[in-house]
Amino acid sequence: MKKLAFNISTRASITLFFSTMLFSISTQSAPPSAAPVVTPVNLNISSQPLELTLGVEPNIMMIADDSGSMEDEFMTPDKDGDYFIPNNSGGSTQYWKLFDHCLNYSSSEVLPWNSTATGVWRARNSDYNKIYYNPLNTYEPWAGKPAMAISSASSSSFSVPQNPSKPSCGNVDILANSSNDLQYYPRYYTWNDINNDDIVDSNEQGSHILIKPSTATYNIGSNSQRTDCGTDNTSCTYVQEINNFANWFTYHRRREFVAKYAFGSVTGGTESVRLGYATINKNNNDNIKIAEMTGNLTTGTKKTLLDKIYKLNPYSGTPLRESLNKAGKYFECKAGSFFSSSDSSPGNSNCPVLPASQGGECQQNFTLLVTDGFYNGSSALSNDKDSDGNTAFDKGAYSDKSDGSGRSKTLADIAMHYYERDLQTTLNNKVPAVSRDLNGLVDSSMLNTDLLVDGSLTYMHQHMKTFTIGFGVDGTLSAMPADVTNQAFSWPNPTTNDVNKIDDLRHAAFNGRGDFYSASDPNSLTKALTDIFEEIASASGTASAVAFNTQEIQAETKVYRAFFNTKTNTGDLVAQTVNSDGSIDPSLVWSAANKLDSKATDASDRELLSYNATTGNGIPFRHANLTTTLTEDEINYLRGSRALEVPTGSFRARQQTKGRLGDIIHSTPLFIGAPNFNKRDFSPYPVTSGELYSEFAEVSSIANRKPLVYVSANDGILHAFNATTGVEEFGYVPSNIIEGMKDLTDPNYDHKYYVDLTPVANDVYIRPTGTGSSHDWKTVLIGGQGAGGKSYFALDITDANLTESNGASKVLWEFSHAADLGYTYSPPSIVMTNTENNGNKRWAAVFGNGYNSQSGGAKLFIVFIDGGIDGTWTLSDDYLIIDTAAGPTSSLPMNGLGIPRVIDSDGNGTADYAYAGDLHGNMHRFDLTSSNTGSWGTKNIFTARYLTTSASPQPITTKPIVARNPNFPDDFIVSFSTGSWFTTADGTSTDIQSIYGIWDTMANNTSIAKSDLVEQVITNVVDNTFGNIRTLTDNTVTYTSGNGSDKGWFIDLDVPMAGSTSGVEFPGERAIRNFQSRGNYLFINTVIPQNSSSCVPGTGGFEMAMNPLTGGSGSDPIFDFNGDGTFDASDNLSNNNVVAGRRFDGAIPSDSTFIGNKRYTQLSDKNIVSIDTNTGAGLTTGRISWKEL
Repeated sequence: MKKLAFNISTRASITLFFSTMLFSISTQSAPPSAAPVVTPVNLNISSQPLELTLGVEPNIMMIADDSGSMEDEFMTPDKDGDYFIPNNSGGSTQYWKLFDHCLNYSSSEVLPWNSTATGVWRARNSDYNKIYYNPLNTYEPWAGKPAMAISSASSSSFSVPQNPSKPSCGNVDILANSSNDLQYYPRYYTWNDINNDDIVDSNEQGSHILIKPSTATYNIGSNSQRTDCGTDNTSCTYVQEINNFANWFTYHRRREFVAKYAFGSVTGGTESVRLGYATINKNNNDNIKIAEMTGNLTTGTKKTLLDKIYKLNPYSGTPLRESLNKAGKYFECKAGSFFSSSDSSPGNSNCPVLPASQGGECQQNFTLLVTDGFYNGSSALSNDKDSDGNTAFDKGAYSDKSDGSGRSKTLADIAMHYYERDLQTTLNNKVPAVSRDLNGLVDSSMLNTDLLVDGSLTYMHQHMKTFTIGFGVDGTLSAMPADVTNQAFSWPNPTTNDVNKIDDLRHAAFNGRGDFYSASDPNSLTKALTDIFEEIASASGTASAVAFNTQEIQAETKVYRAFFNTKTNTGDLVAQTVNSDGSIDPSLVWSAANKLDSKATDASDRELLSYNATTGNGIPFRHANLTTTLTEDEINYLRGSRALEVPTGSFRARQQTKGRLGDIIHSTPLFIGAPNFNKRDFSPYPVTSGELYSEFAEVSSIANRKPLVYVSANDGILHAFNATTGVEEFGYVPSNIIEGMKDLTDPNYDHKYYVDLTPVANDVYIRPTGTGSSHDWKTVLIGGQGAGGKSYFALDITDANLTESNGASKVLWEFSHAADLGYTYSPPSIVMTNTENNGNKRWAAVFGNGYNSQSGGAKLFIVFIDGGIDGTWTLSDDYLIIDTAAGPTSSLPMNGLGIPRVIDSDGNGTADYAYAGDLHGNMHRFDLTSSNTGSWGTKNIFTARYLTTSASPQPITTKPIVARNPNFPDDFIVSFSTGSWFTTADGTSTDIQSIYGIWDTMANNTSIAKSDLVEQVITNVVDNTFGNIRTLTDNTVTYTSGNGSDKGWFIDLDVPMAGSTSGVEFPGERAIRNFQSRGNYLFINTVIPQNSSSCVPGTGGFEMAMNPLTGGSGSDPIFDFNGDGTFDASDNLSNNNVVAGRRFDGAIPSDSTFIGNKRYTQLSDKNIVSIDTNTGAGLTTGRISWKEL
């Protein structure tokens, strides 16, 4: 490979072209001479996001407290969380229950409903009694159980179960108003904090609210978390309120009921984990071994587990230490566990650990312990385990006392005992060490003794992690120790008093490298369990970039972030505030999933549109308007109705909260506010008064239009959410996927893609009806489907208020092409072309034909925006197809064109060239400069291969970046990467990929060879200051006329491990995220696939920057690694080598987004990171000028 001098005239101006949106234009040029016909063979496209790790399913043992206190109906700040009222002897009487029921409690246990004692109102106030009915919350039934619903608003009785777990208890009429039954009557008290001390004092009674038919409306307030009371949820009808109270009474009024709801909620929606369950007393023979979760709420192991959870029967003491020890023995496969009196081994029915052949050597084990009180009983271990310093995992802040000495027989000792030891000595130590393990090391010098470091991966022995939740109980501590090496930290002595035992519960989680949660009410308990399960299961994440509502940080800058959970088939779009320093406020401005729960309580509540291909009009997405085999019930389900979900009906039960919004995987949110394009009042844009773009942008209704955030989801809907409130304004369902959406109703539904492409939008000057000569400016959105389908659609969003009643003309068209259009992975570029209609330039969508088309070729589509508005599509008039002639071959039986980059070479605003790669490694240039579309054509300028002798090309799927060559201003440097990221094989492929910068000499039609390129080389470095980073060579490149000139540069991603000169640390690494141009740099993100021969999850990726003209690093610092706001030697390595990139450990980066010079990257674990970039640095070529199309 060439390694010659780079010789570009100093301070030369470099222009780099890019478009902010991609579109495809349909044209047909005559293909080259025919080649032998090869039948295309479809690629195996993954139905799951490759960002999810593929490690072995972890084991989780859930331990629930079934002590007597779990039967209580109080959770107050008083002793044991119960209720006390003064008695005649000068003391107070303790009560445990608020209602009498089938167990016939004695009167001494049940608080008299008609007591007149001071402060007794607090028993029915949720600020004091945290588990009493709170009108701000929506109460759902246990997973798989029916909701309570009154027969009519005029009913004088409402009979509901006393205990869903015990049908023999019968029902009680909560509306009975006889003196004996008034204790059940639906009512609550508000609180008036007279002295503003946040303490519910006995004399601060507010209003007494009776839920009765004569009160038609109940004002809940703006702090409501209700999702069952209409759009704003600030007021509820009597029926809504009485049903909510009935669900609370039936499923939430006791501590055990709340625990059953929380456990059931997380269990019912969990996949990809192996779950088991035990209670600390085994009161009702309700323990169940760990098993893979199969079936649903009504079938399989999931149903069996839920049945066990709902059987919990409280009585007896609280032997937490014995129970945690039994869990540890279970994972160690030793006698004395919950299930066995003899030893076993991995793979045995009494051992939850899988054998090595099924990934047991990599398997994570977790225990989750929930309790509402202080432990008692004897300890299972007599020795101190967290202060002996025999491993790198104990001593320091883990020790009980500040002098480093310990205490024995604590819960924390048991957690450490099963964390620091190898529980399965017959299995290789291949359990991935995660951040909790690495950050928890007291002595890093013992890293290679107690943790196995293999390159950039760190493994450890089989062990048990411990998570604990204190439900309604608090200790004296409020946080974990901040520094694990701090031996001066002193844990409260659990033998001194009961409160300190809750600190020991926290200490156990700290020792066990889990976490402790203090849950004070039902909502926080459910959230704690959800957070733990999400961390363990890693089933939720993100694969899309973030979007902002501004290009610079301002007072009202918001970031919009999309997420998915493919196990519950749900997603969310959230808004957060960007602070003035660029940091992101962790609190949410809104959650679209929460808002949709509120809005879509009935099938008629939403504005959803689709398309009628026969009439060419938009139609309401309602059964009466569709031609479909789906039933009305199925359509209503898809619109959000839950009336016929399991168990009431036969449709798939969606997650009880945030369950209506589908997973958002590969769609980046699109923010659209007022028109904001500049320089559109000159030719070839319209220049006549009345037709100017500036006049369109200044129309009041358009300049002040409602800002919306558009995003595609795999519930089959393109959603439009209000950018200010998060409320769904409208949605669009492409007609071609409606029949397939029936699968979404199936209880056994496995994830599929439906609408999974980032939408794009632009202001265009088109014929509004698709015919005639009259033109208008319109804001048009175009969406596709990714792996969900082979179609695009266009909406007129000039007026943001799309509804089912005005949508007929707002849905412009849907476009598909049976022969040549594959799955639509290419976000279109919406551009003004050089061809005309009635004296005006025609606007078009330009896109690659995608993958798995019938023809199997690589073709560019150019679809005129007004071409299909009349409901018909005619080749040449309405769309064009440019055939590259790179069709299927015997060795490569499927091809397809990736995402094109469209450029404006002469700066007049029209699309002149497009560049796009295909699966066969070809980089194509498309010439669109002529006003005559018949002259448009294509040229292959390069074929990518890892080795020049390699027969296998490197696929090109991503959108290239194009810069003008400063020494040859008519020519371009085309930068791109290789690799694909959508087939099932891609997730583990180890094929070496590359990054290229190709000099496209426009006057020379000779293809370029890799041997004509200069190589730049990446070096992996592990630095004590910066961690895992990369350097990049800065070999010079010579662009000259005549023979012998370099034709560009390349970087092979065959990078050895740090400190080594051979081998490949991350085989299969590929830069398949969006290329970005800022200042003088090209920014990229790479992803690292999982090793197919290992059960260890994938290892993340890198962000890097380079000079787009040479592929080198340059001499100036690129990133502000130390965060001091400057770019200087402290951001380089000690030898002054420029740091060209950094690694994201364990989480795969998505596309990145800039605000100003700050680069934001959302990772697959839902974290978002940012770093300042030196985009004003001067390279030897001078300032690079970036130009948008």
